[in-house]
Amino acid sequence: MKNTISTWRRFLYLNTYAILLIFLGGIVVGVPLWKLSFWWLIPQGILFVLFIRGGCRILQSWDDKKRQYVILITKNAQSFRPDTFKEYMEVPCGRLLTKIVLKDLGQSNRYKSLLVYKQLFIVHLIKDCTEKPKYEIRFFNQNNS
Repeated sequence: MKNTISTWRRFLYLNTYAILLIFLGGIVVGVPLWKLSFWWLIPQGILFVLFIRGGCRILQSWDDKKRQYVILITKNAQSFRPDTFKEYMEVPCGRLLTKIVLKDLGQSNRYKSLLVYKQLFIVHLIKDCTEKPKYEIRFFNQNNS
């Protein structure tokens, strides 16, 4: 495999949303709302915790992203299989991973065809809030693909 996901440039690219959330958390905590009223500290604190927590969760998923990269590269090395990208196209971080995998496979032009799997944010949010989580166990054998 010529390219790898373990570079600083790709780490920053795949964690763009985490960096953005942490930056927004810093902005939220930096606004002196306590001067308006002490009670503004409560929503400010809640927003700060939500932004920082979200950013840290994305950063902690780096090992999982590396594993998913290898799986996608392996599954699509012989022939392009759009169905393998479906779950990654549903979330922003997954779309970034998809772009990198397609670039490494030399098939960047296929990204537009995968946009049919993209969900609007509000649809994704409603789905996450209303559906019960489904747990799926997948076994991946590199020898048999």
